[in-house]
Amino acid sequence: MDFPANSLDDDVEIYENEDRENVITVFHTLRQQENKSLNLALADYIAQKQLE
Repeated sequence: MDFPANSLDDDVEIYENEDRENVITVFHTLRQQENKSLNLALADYIAQKQLE
């Protein structure tokens, strides 16, 4: 089963359907905490939410 999703900052929003109007849940992700120049989060791999 696939669910539409978008990232918003470091969070991932999961939607009920492709209309993307009703958020089912939000996954709060953390950035890597190592001393690196590139600290990634899971949300970096999900398309960003288009803000109107």
